[in-house]
Amino acid sequence: MNLPMQALGTIPKVEYYQMPKSQSERKKSMYIFTCLQVAIVVLLGYLLIGELSPRPTLESFVLFQAWNTQQLVLILLASLFVALVASISYKNINYTWKPFDWHNAFPKFLWFLNVVPNILAGISVCWYCEADVASVTKCDYVYTILDSIGVISARLARLECGLILLLSMRGEATWLFGLSNGFLGYAESIPLHRTLGWWCAFQSVLHGLVYFIFYFHNGGWKQLWIACFPVDKGDNTSSLNRLGLVNFFGVVGLLVFVPLGITAMQKIRQRYYHIFQTFHVPLSSLFLLFACLHDLPMLWFAIPGLACWCFGKLMWCRRQSNNNNNNTNNKLLFTPRLYEGNAKILNGTSGPWVEINVNVGSNFGNNCFAPIGKWVLMRVVPLGREMHPLSVVTTENGVLTTIVSAKAGNWSKCVATLAQSAEEHFKVEIEGPFPTGGGHWSWESNKVEAQQALLLIAGGAGLYGWLPGLATASSSGRPCHLIWCVKSEGDYHVLKDQLPHVVHIGVTVYITRSENDKYVNLFRNAPEHIKKRIEQTSENRLVSRGAFCLLFTPLAATFSGVVVSWFWLLYARSETIYMENLSMIEYIVQWRLLPIIYIMVAIGIVCVASSVFLRICISYPDIKADDYKPLPPCQIDGPGPTHEIKNGRPDIVSIIRKSSANVESQELVVASCGPTSLVKHVEEVVKSISVEFPDKRLEFSGTLPNW
Repeated sequence: MNLPMQALGTIPKVEYYQMPKSQSERKKSMYIFTCLQVAIVVLLGYLLIGELSPRPTLESFVLFQAWNTQQLVLILLASLFVALVASISYKNINYTWKPFDWHNAFPKFLWFLNVVPNILAGISVCWYCEADVASVTKCDYVYTILDSIGVISARLARLECGLILLLSMRGEATWLFGLSNGFLGYAESIPLHRTLGWWCAFQSVLHGLVYFIFYFHNGGWKQLWIACFPVDKGDNTSSLNRLGLVNFFGVVGLLVFVPLGITAMQKIRQRYYHIFQTFHVPLSSLFLLFACLHDLPMLWFAIPGLACWCFGKLMWCRRQSNNNNNNTNNKLLFTPRLYEGNAKILNGTSGPWVEINVNVGSNFGNNCFAPIGKWVLMRVVPLGREMHPLSVVTTENGVLTTIVSAKAGNWSKCVATLAQSAEEHFKVEIEGPFPTGGGHWSWESNKVEAQQALLLIAGGAGLYGWLPGLATASSSGRPCHLIWCVKSEGDYHVLKDQLPHVVHIGVTVYITRSENDKYVNLFRNAPEHIKKRIEQTSENRLVSRGAFCLLFTPLAATFSGVVVSWFWLLYARSETIYMENLSMIEYIVQWRLLPIIYIMVAIGIVCVASSVFLRICISYPDIKADDYKPLPPCQIDGPGPTHEIKNGRPDIVSIIRKSSANVESQELVVASCGPTSLVKHVEEVVKSISVEFPDKRLEFSGTLPNW
């Protein structure tokens, strides 16, 4: 029989097992989680107030005295609480925690954060001038405005640089996945990383331009030349022009932003992805180096991100070392492990679609805590050095597989050409897997304490990454409704036998470019291309000591970096008098390079020392045969409701509105995957329709794949 598709509320209720959990345990977990989050918000709020307040605030209030020391303490405490929250989330995700709508709130918050402090810095000029009695009658307002905006823009760049590094992390070593309760996975962090990168570039350019004008206003071209370059000061003394040298590092860092920004622009990045991938990290590292030489506190804010990055690379090296121990062909330590792969054209599909299969072994990815889905970075060796993020699934025989459309881009087109050539089999490099974020919803029915309605809207090959989750929902009794948009009947035929045929999951397929004018008659016994058994998703968590190592080793590295920074700060205060007689090289090495080296060495020592305990500490639960099992044959091939097939494009507005009106539960999660245009449209519709149903909670979950 056909499942009624008018609303989610018409789906028959299914009795399923609920995991026992006492009310007191639930309240205790929520209380600890909430208290730690409040502590993080208070710490970061105080840090933002101290960093972004107009200069008179810091100089007149006792609370903000010794601010450099307070910065280090606040960074360390915030890192501690973030690691604790992340460890709690890794141990047991709280599916009842409802975060705010960060998809829409975060861009607005960034606008507020990057605009308002600079405005306040400008309008606080009168207060600043009146605070100095000696300058009441002769305060230079232009001088003060430029100096205030220059300071605030530099501090904003510090904050955003630290967040950029944290958002660039992926895998288990990142804190943000646990801190956000599963919202910020690999795919969700990249767009935020990109947005913050542009804001950091804006503040850095603003800082440089403002001080160029500042020095020109003070003494014309001569003063600008002396203040921005390490030239003779023209005062008939042999003392070092420290101001010019320090600002020169900033000028060089600003120039590095030119190629960094050009290669990161969306059209250039997508058209010349290999250039972007080759130069992005080196140029970013070069900018960070010169920024720290110009302003050492920039490194303090980057310490948590650098600690996570170093530990993440160490984890990658450990995995490669383990792989190479079993591969006698690899002579070099830490060389990438190459897997056997092949590509196949799926005939009859739009694009056409290309199936990529990589033999990675039965245990690949079982240690990835990815309750919703997982991503990998994949490099096809014959196509060059480019690594592309792809949503993947794992089959029962240890094959990692994904589907791409030949029309998705140049790389996908080259994969299709490779599949048609004699070089059908090739080497593939895999980095990952990384967890997919997007929300607190689950594919498993026993993870949702209060029944939560789930509406899935997928487009084209984007559905492929959801197949393991649909298998889990099918076997666990999780009610949901799938809307799948494809261009041709062939697209449906390819995956139709992987879609569930159970009562509690409704499937409606829209064929947007069908040759038939009426409903398409597609029968279940029609020929298909893919007959793989897809493994179900599993929330395979680390054991407690493994979570401790993964989340608290970066914290220990952060602690060591902060302690070294604090000792250097004390040393610099006591030895400032000895700077005067140093040469330029001595000053650069002793007072600019050494603190950076000390901090990075301290972080590196902790990360390397932790590698001794990695084999002991990091362990995962034993993978039993029942943990990763394909659907029983009766659930795929047995009697069940057929899929409803329609021609034309779906009316997304009508579908979401009817689902919201008729759903029995008080919460509806609308998840979307596929083309960027579809995901954006679904997000906009959910946002607009949520106003019509104030008594129900509508939540959007999706990732924009515009890499």
